[in-house]
Amino acid sequence: PVTVRRFGVGDDLRNCRMIYLGFNERLQVERVMRGLGNVPVLVVGEGDAFVDCGGMIGFVKREDKVRIQ
Repeated sequence: PVTVRRFGVGDDLRNCRMIYLGFNERLQVERVMRGLGNVPVLVVGEGDAFVDCGGMIGFVKREDKVRIQ
């Protein structure tokens, strides 16, 4: 089963299997990745720079279509 939860700044995310960071959280990617350390968590988000900042899968809009970066 899938459980969706909202977390706040400073919450422990290490028990998650996947984390989605929306466009407004894109500046938090590096902090989240540091907090996870070596814990195997898939980090997904939006925006051109998401993967460059440490995210694993980034969704970007190209030619009116959503693409995976």
